[in-house]
Amino acid sequence: MRCSVSHDAAAQPAVSPDAGPRSLRSLGPSQVNGAVRRLNAAPSMSSRTGKRRNRSATGCQEPGESHNYATLEAIVRAYKLRFRPRSQEELEAFASESTLLAAVKRAGWAERPDGKRYDHQRRIPRDALEVSANRLRRAKLETARTFDDLYDIVSRAIGSIRGIGELTVYDTALRIGAKLSLAPDRIYLHAGTRVGARKLGLNWREDSLALSDIPEALRELKPREIEDCLCIFEEHFTNIRNRPSNTRLQPSTAGTIVSRRG
Repeated sequence: MRCSVSHDAAAQPAVSPDAGPRSLRSLGPSQVNGAVRRLNAAPSMSSRTGKRRNRSATGCQEPGESHNYATLEAIVRAYKLRFRPRSQEELEAFASESTLLAAVKRAGWAERPDGKRYDHQRRIPRDALEVSANRLRRAKLETARTFDDLYDIVSRAIGSIRGIGELTVYDTALRIGAKLSLAPDRIYLHAGTRVGARKLGLNWREDSLALSDIPEALRELKPREIEDCLCIFEEHFTNIRNRPSNTRLQPSTAGTIVSRRG
């Protein structure tokens, strides 16, 4: 959830950090590599400290330290220590809103409790967020019984807005889901997480993956946290995958992949 800034998927000729699934499925690995290299890796502001922090070419937040993670277990430990608290704090802030309407309003505007914009959505035009907030207010979000239901409702409500892409749909659903006590039980993929999934040899062209499709070491995390890891640590996955001694990258053969096309 902490991976990228948002751009209009339909307006991007290659791969934008918030590109939609259909545009990405049409590209081969070499095209994705070229597009990723062309993405702007400019630093962004930390939502908690106000200090500059670097982002990778995919727009993902980088691990922030000079460290070569040799195993997935090391990445899981680093995530728990450095990124889990911030993610939990964000969702708890939505869960503690006084009403669902208040949570939906803030999610629609992509606003932190202090009124500033979340990093992922800081480049989305204000007009697009205004339309998003208005549509979400009218959507029947309370009818969702699962996170997948909620994601579909949010996607239908705001997914067609110019400037609102796949990542923003997911982030918005995740934030509203915190208030509704609905959390994903699958790993949803967008531009940043697809890069990580591809480097791990997973089916990166799909819209979501089951936990059983994920390397065993990562399954210690919640699905939304695995989504975070695929984005934040993607630059380390190629080396891990190529280590001869690493036997924990193979996902379960019992796993299934669901393609979301609704």
